Formats: sequence, C-alpha cells, structure tokens
Amino acid sequence: MLGAFRHLFRLARKPVPTVALTIRSRIPLARGLGSSAAAIVAGLVLANHWMKGRFDDEDIFREARHLEGHPDNVAPAIFGGLTLSLPLHDGRVEALKASDAARLGITLAVPSIQVSTRRARALLPKTIPLRRAVETTARGHGPGAHSRDPSLRTLAEALRDVYHVPYARG
Repeated sequence: MLGAFRHLFRLARKPVPTVALTIRSRIPLARGLGSSAAAIVAGLVLANHWMKGRFDDEDIFREARHLEGHPDNVAPAIFGGLTLSLPLHDGRVEALKASDAARLGITLAVPSIQVSTRRARALLPKTIPLRRAVETTARGHGPGAHSRDPSLRTLAEALRDVYHVPYARG
C-alpha cells in the first residue's frame, strides 16, 4: 500500500509525505482473491485524495495495472461490483461493469493453501492449444448470446476455467 502511495506522488512529481497508517483488511492473503490489488488501489486512492483528486479513475486504473502487473482484481477494487477487464487491440484495458450483477448469487471459495500471484502464474503455460482457446472463447460468449436471461447451466459453463485450473491441480 505504501509503495503505491509513494508511486503516485512520484508520478505527480510531488514530495512524498511521511504517513503512519493502520491497515485492516478481511481479504485473505495469497489466495487469489485480490488482497494485493486492494492494497495497491488503497494506496493510490489515498495518495490521490491527499493530492485533491489530481488523477481520475482511469489514471488510477492504469497505475494500479502497472503496479499489480495485471488488471484482474484492480478493476473491481476501483470500479466496484462485478467487473471484467477487457484488453483492447491498442494495448489499453477497459473495465466493463456488469449492470445486472445484483441478480446473481456469488459463492466464494477460499483456498486453504497460500501461494503468491507471481508463483501461481509461473505454473501456467506460456501457450495453450488453439482448440482449448476456441472452446473457452465460445463458452465465454454463451451468456451474451442469452443476454435476456442466461440459464444457470450456460453461466456455469461460461465460468468453467480450462486455462488455469488444470495447471493449478498439477
């Protein structure tokens, strides 16, 4: 958190103030649930508040992605709700917030093992077979095809992770 706080002041070419913080978070550490993203966003938002809102949400999103190394958890930490990070062809990333997320029930599973994001991502292959990519892309588009009222089966299939889970299981 303090690293992100300092980062934004340095980016603004402002002297970094000395602060003492007490941080309490109920987000489990090293479980892939966004504890590091939340800390980064908290530091950036605090620094931005200190600087009277010099940066907008898109600036904060860009810097959070830079510090975290990926947009996965920083997008919902900044924009709230159920948020998807969509990489664009020009290198930008757009945060898409689901408008009807309140209708969904969410079950959160907290893994018993702890592993850093960096280590977990190191387990993933650098490439995946084309067939797996095509199948997963098709599944991901399923809810959009049934946008009025996707069935639970369609949603469950769309969320079936064949990119990460097979490698995490070893």
